[in-house]
Amino acid sequence: VSDVVVLHQNGQDTAHYVDSFGYKKVPEFLQPENYLKTAEQTTEQNYNMIDGQINNTPTVAELEAKVKTGETISLVDLAETVKADKERGKAAKTEKKPSIRAQLKAAKEQTPKKQAKQKTQDLERS
Repeated sequence: VSDVVVLHQNGQDTAHYVDSFGYKKVPEFLQPENYLKTAEQTTEQNYNMIDGQINNTPTVAELEAKVKTGETISLVDLAETVKADKERGKAAKTEKKPSIRAQLKAAKEQTPKKQAKQKTQDLERS
């Protein structure tokens, strides 16, 4: 039988692993778990893919390089990679793309306003 016991003494918490042989300090027990690790554990296909990046699929360029070196790739992987690259591209475009309406409004404000011709001058000339 074993357990982890947390002691609160003089305003400090200490964690200890206790079993029939004795006890040992376990300071990592009190450390908060990284939320990215939890998210990655739920989205990755298996635990040996956990590396700090969520669903790190290769890029299309990386897959093309594999093909050029003679390696075989899965068409399913290629399709998923193309889809992921498109989504990444859309996210990058939305951040960099300026508003067309804002550009037109700024251009309109910069151009000098033309004064309308007076109708009386036109009538006198004819």
